[in-house]
Amino acid sequence: DDLVRINKHTPEQFADPVARYAKPPFCTLDMVLVDSPPTKADRPYFKVCIDRYEYPNIKDSLPLANISYAEAAKICAGKGKRLCSAFEWQWACSGVEGYAYPYGWNFEKETCNTQSPEPSGRRGRCASKFGAFDMTGNIWEWVSDADNGAVAMGGPASKCQTRSPGFGDAKPTIGFRCCKGN
Repeated sequence: DDLVRINKHTPEQFADPVARYAKPPFCTLDMVLVDSPPTKADRPYFKVCIDRYEYPNIKDSLPLANISYAEAAKICAGKGKRLCSAFEWQWACSGVEGYAYPYGWNFEKETCNTQSPEPSGRRGRCASKFGAFDMTGNIWEWVSDADNGAVAMGGPASKCQTRSPGFGDAKPTIGFRCCKGN
């Protein structure tokens, strides 16, 4: 006899992600802005700052490798940042186009480093459309998967989409870069 109205909504209202997207993050000069615009139905809106170079995020410095996932997360937190998610990292690498490599669709042997680690940013063409260097090539990088687990991405001759599940142990070929977002 009584009419009961039931509203079915997700905990996050439609305006919430739009408001977060509209709020620009402040990226320091050593980071680049990665923007996922609200044009793709299957991708969430987000803006995130990502380190321009592999940690220590200094051009022409050898990337810090042989570090565990937990140590990398702690270093990022100490800088007011965090490890990038696999989704953010992949988006920063492949761009709006969804490229296989940061520089385009086809592998170019000399564009990114496929040998032993070298100083970050040394190869000017090995940069994503957003301006992040050495996302593929040089060393693998720790990122967090959807369950905050350890995953390595971006190793030598890898594609932007290549993921290597890991246990988070330190290895001489794995480093990291940090992210910061809304």
